[in-house]
Amino acid sequence: MTIHSFYKKLFLICIFSVNSIYTINIFANDYLTFFDEKLAINLFTKYNLGSFSDLNPPEYRTDKPFDIGIGVRYKAISAQFSMPVYFTDLSNNWAFDIEMDAYINNIYYEAYFKNYPYFFIEDTEEQSGLSIHSSGIIAAFVHNNKKHSLSSVIKLDKKQNISSGSLLYGFGVFHSSFHSTDETFSRFDTMQHLLYFGPSIGYSYTWVFANNIFLNTSLLLFLNPGININTGNWLLIPQCEPKIVFGHHNNTWSLNLKMMNNAKFIIWSKNEIDILTLVSISIMVSKRF
Repeated sequence: MTIHSFYKKLFLICIFSVNSIYTINIFANDYLTFFDEKLAINLFTKYNLGSFSDLNPPEYRTDKPFDIGIGVRYKAISAQFSMPVYFTDLSNNWAFDIEMDAYINNIYYEAYFKNYPYFFIEDTEEQSGLSIHSSGIIAAFVHNNKKHSLSSVIKLDKKQNISSGSLLYGFGVFHSSFHSTDETFSRFDTMQHLLYFGPSIGYSYTWVFANNIFLNTSLLLFLNPGININTGNWLLIPQCEPKIVFGHHNNTWSLNLKMMNNAKFIIWSKNEIDILTLVSISIMVSKRF
């Protein structure tokens, strides 16, 4: 091999390598589009439903308030607040739902506080006197973060262009309190505070269709040991969080329809299990500036 031939082959190899790297980067960048606007105003309406059961009838539920709310997002951080709109005079106490979330360094953070006063007996529509508060902080790492984004379907601050999925894993810290002002739940005549925490694992997949329409499904599973702060007794509270999001991205605005269910299985003892289910369906419009 002549020196001229050697340098010619070396030059072609370098050109091929640079072209391959460039092509890979371009291909990777095609998965996600970052919007230029850093500020957005979110308007939404939400339907909340909470139910509580000890695996025996009757079942207890909330009076299903419709929420209206407003939120603001600046770059990766957003906050929103909603208040209920009652169409019937079922409750003299207002439920409320506060959420904050952020997407930083490929980790999705979510904090929430939910207040559900005075559950009703499913069959009779009578007040049970049971009130439940639930709050939590969740951090979920998106493993395939170069090609998949939770932020694009929930926060609507970017757009995913190609269908993809990702393993999710993280951690959560939660608090729930139960209080009954009548004899429906004698064990809750004194407010019981539960603190629980544990790892999570799950999966998320987003299908991207024509005209910037998307569909996302995800599921997170938690295995939480917990403690009853009142008694000092340890218990187990596994929970699951399935979610479906359908939406559309436009040039300066985005829209999503989110259906979410959070089910907690409170294992007080081998023979005593409660199920707390919190369901929400929301429609949000995000206008970017």
